[in-house]
Amino acid sequence: GRPVESAVISVDIGGTEIKGGLVGLDEAGKPVRVLKTVRQTTVRMSMRKFYAAIADLAAGFARAARQENIPLRPIVFVGQLGTFYKDGSLKRLVGVKKVWTDAARFADKEVHPARVIRRILEKKYGMKNFKVIAGNDSSAWTLFIVHHLLEYLPRGRRPWLRGQKVAAVILGTRLGFGVIRALSEDLGIKDIV
Repeated sequence: GRPVESAVISVDIGGTEIKGGLVGLDEAGKPVRVLKTVRQTTVRMSMRKFYAAIADLAAGFARAARQENIPLRPIVFVGQLGTFYKDGSLKRLVGVKKVWTDAARFADKEVHPARVIRRILEKKYGMKNFKVIAGNDSSAWTLFIVHHLLEYLPRGRRPWLRGQKVAAVILGTRLGFGVIRALSEDLGIKDIV
């Protein structure tokens, strides 16, 4: 297989389980293999303790990368249940009341998961300059599926897909759904409807 040149941290927050991984990347930044995984039961707690536990998980992966002498890209990807606004904030009670004991205290757009996790990583672990990207878990899975579809589809078969909409149904603790507006070689969270 292709050699691992660097790694990123990825966390999937579900209503039943939290799964995290240290993902090895090749020279071009494409995933090669999962180097380390952690799986734990989602425990209901306050929002701040919840995101502190996610930051602890990410910091553990950063330690593992250092121990293995694998350069870590300063990015933490977080997919979680809930409805996100374009500014990265969460809609109050959609999904998160299952995991936060204090969800009712927060108003729409008041909680920004990426900011909360990034601050904890900086203050508690000295992980400065790390970017945390958080979004809906079904949207993240949809991007992952489409990236792999494009990677494994022969180049000659790709042109008919360009510009097409793609929908993915994700089965987890709950049913998730993601739609890509228009397929292209350069997809990101902005392309999810």
